Order: sequence, then structure tokens, then C-alpha cells
Amino acid sequence: MFTILTDSRCGSHMLQSLLNSHPALHCYDEILGNCKDDKNFWELGEREGFLLSYGNLIEGGRWAKHGYDIPAVIDKITRHPIIHLERSLEERAKSQLVYARVSRRKRIFRRANLFEPVDIDPKYENFNDEDLKRECGIFEERKRKGLEVMHEHAQHRSPWLHVRYEWLCHDQELKELSHYKSRVFCSYLEVPVTKLTCSLYKIRKYIKSS
Repeated sequence: MFTILTDSRCGSHMLQSLLNSHPALHCYDEILGNCKDDKNFWELGEREGFLLSYGNLIEGGRWAKHGYDIPAVIDKITRHPIIHLERSLEERAKSQLVYARVSRRKRIFRRANLFEPVDIDPKYENFNDEDLKRECGIFEERKRKGLEVMHEHAQHRSPWLHVRYEWLCHDQELKELSHYKSRVFCSYLEVPVTKLTCSLYKIRKYIKSS
């Protein structure tokens, strides 16, 4: 099994789509969180993985409610490959503010990545430094607490693959990963190297026609 450890607005669903394009891999959603796929954590196969957010790690009560023991779960996770996906705090904060404002008005924005291209009106990007500082603080604190839980219960530590969102897509629409970048993931997960593709769309900026 493998885990994508990340947080919101980091491109986790984009990476999930890329890995799912490989015939030997299948990556589920947050099976230990709110967006649960119909898959039992303990039944994950050798080439199956899932998304795990810092928030999932902090919400221990939710795990217990579903019969998951935190130390046992983390012990299993840390015995297998972990892809740690991160993004700059400021860009995540901007993305979160836009996403939160638009999602209150359009039901289509429930998912971080979209199955059809959708434009954003620039009025949703009018936020100040205080807005950004607040969101950055929230993200930073959630990461700190999540990693603390991970390290507290980890009995073993497999080498992590640290990936930056900026390296992955350069904040551009991504439909196909380069052969070099595809090889990085395939080699880490020990599957045959093939070029990975993405079936999702980024939220696009709205450009008003003159």
C-alpha cells in the first residue's frame, strides 16, 4: 500500500488522478476522513493507496468512531511508501479563500479539482493581507499537529518521497506528466515506468473580454 500525506489545496486530487492513470495502481480518496471511499483501510492491497490529510490525523475521535486504532493505523502507514505533497502557504491560502467564497455560491465547487473547466470571476480574489495571514496560520498549525501525531505513533519509518505542488504542475493546467517526473513516482512505488496523465481540471482565472 501507499499513502499520499497532504492537506487541502495542495493538489492531492490531481496527484490521485495521475497515479490512477497507471494500470498497476489505484489510489482511493480519504478513506479515514470525511470523503470516504467504500474501502476498508485494512484491506488495502499492495498497489493500492489513499489520501491522508493532516486533518485526518488530528481527528482521532472520528477514527475511533469507525473502529480504527490510531497507533495501529499509523504503524501500518509508516511501514509503506508515503508521498508527502506540499504547496507554499501563501498560494494555498489564496486558493482556499477563492475556493471558499465561490463554493458557497456554486455547488460545482465541492471538489478541489473539477471534471469540467470553470472560470472564476476576479471579484472572488479581493482579499487582504489579514485574510492571507489567517489562512496561512491555520494551514501551518494543522500541518504541525498532524505531523506530531504521525511521529508520535510511528514505530517504523520508510523513506518518504517529498513532492512540491509547484514542481508537479508549476501552477498550470496539467494533463500529462513528463517522463522524468512520471519515473520519479513509478520508481518510488516500484511499478513499471509509464507516463502518467491527469483527467481533472484546475480552477481557472476568469478573463473578461473587452
